[in-house]
Amino acid sequence: MTTLEKRLHSIASEPLLIIAAAAVIFSAISLYELRDFPWPHDLNAACTAILKLAPDTGATAIKVWAFWAWSALLIAGFVRKLDPDVEWFDASLIGMTGVWVLAYFAGTLLGPVGLFRGPTLWLLTLGATVYLWPNISGVAFGRPSFGIGLALIAAALAAVSLLPLQLGSPVAPYMDVLAWPASAQRVLTFGTYLPFNNDPYGIFGPNVQQPALELFYAYLALGSHTRLAVLAESSLIFPIAALMILATYRLGATLFDDVTAALATPIANAPSISCEGSVTPSISAPHAIRVRLRRESRNSASPSATSTKSTAVPRIPSSQRKMVVRNSISAAAPPADSGC
Repeated sequence: MTTLEKRLHSIASEPLLIIAAAAVIFSAISLYELRDFPWPHDLNAACTAILKLAPDTGATAIKVWAFWAWSALLIAGFVRKLDPDVEWFDASLIGMTGVWVLAYFAGTLLGPVGLFRGPTLWLLTLGATVYLWPNISGVAFGRPSFGIGLALIAAALAAVSLLPLQLGSPVAPYMDVLAWPASAQRVLTFGTYLPFNNDPYGIFGPNVQQPALELFYAYLALGSHTRLAVLAESSLIFPIAALMILATYRLGATLFDDVTAALATPIANAPSISCEGSVTPSISAPHAIRVRLRRESRNSASPSATSTKSTAVPRIPSSQRKMVVRNSISAAAPPADSGC
């Protein structure tokens, strides 16, 4: 067997390498197919805007991620201290999500008396670090399983779209998200949190009523010395998506097995990977496309075809379908000055 054959055999025996290569190839094909996308796009202008905003959004992301990771590692250390049999992967997931719970209790207990501030959080974090320091041990990293590898590939695909979006968005690029940073900004500005009187925005729809999310933003902003809550919120676009991907894998592995979790991870988190909901023109666009396609199908049917007993709908030519999609997206898109 020649050297080339050995290399090809070793590559063929690595399914994750094959999946990663296929993801790169299909991503390139998708970008090529979107070259004539009717929605206006300017790559040079987007890169210029990202470079101008990166000193603020990038620096804030590093600070927020660092403080979140520090707090998460401390919670993971406490979990491992209570139960050494918990694996580091599970302890890390508990730590990342546990920061949200910690922020809720810290804000509820310390906020009304004016102690929910940056120095207080730093003293608590330093005290926990000193307490756990004798029990800190190194983590032995081994070869990831197929499911974890596929989850990491899904996170990398999400980073391709979400990281540029995050770096170019000092405010979260989605509708009706200002209620959370407004409540968090009130905590940052006045140094107090009143559990029953912390709604400066005034509009909390049923879809934006996650418990204590403003305390999670305020906790990370206070700990990372970030003055604007909107920056703390937008800096979590990619980490939250990555956390959803890893949590999906862990849920699938718990309920089923590693392979099932590996297959469910990219499918269940397709909106996060494709950045749907942040860059699409409007949430009503898919519905408008379906309605117009049905209408065009009925209009294109001949009288003789409709008079038969067959209920089959004639297929619309590809060029006509593309025109329908483009017109539907343009019709469903909000006006340029709508602020969406």
